[in-house]
Amino acid sequence: MTFTDEFHSGETLLRGIHVKPDFWNNEMNRPSSAAFKDSKELSVNRTGEQKKYHKESAERIVNNLGERLRAIAELSVDFCESLELYLKYCPVSENIYHS
Repeated sequence: MTFTDEFHSGETLLRGIHVKPDFWNNEMNRPSSAAFKDSKELSVNRTGEQKKYHKESAERIVNNLGERLRAIAELSVDFCESLELYLKYCPVSENIYHS
């Protein structure tokens, strides 16, 4: 799979939610806003537009966080763009999905 720097409508981004108590809202049983905040950048995995890559991207998060993983949040590229978030593809040698 080869991704370009351009993100496409219909593509999704996956964010691994850590088991840290600050990252989960127990009352609402969902990730807290802290799981999506960072003073510098926020790592996500992109999925491309094919189900195959969605599964591989999610598996990469599971393997990376292991028992520290509480959940995986899925956000659409369209939603991120509506919030005027800057999306950047940043692959690393062990993770071609990293953004």
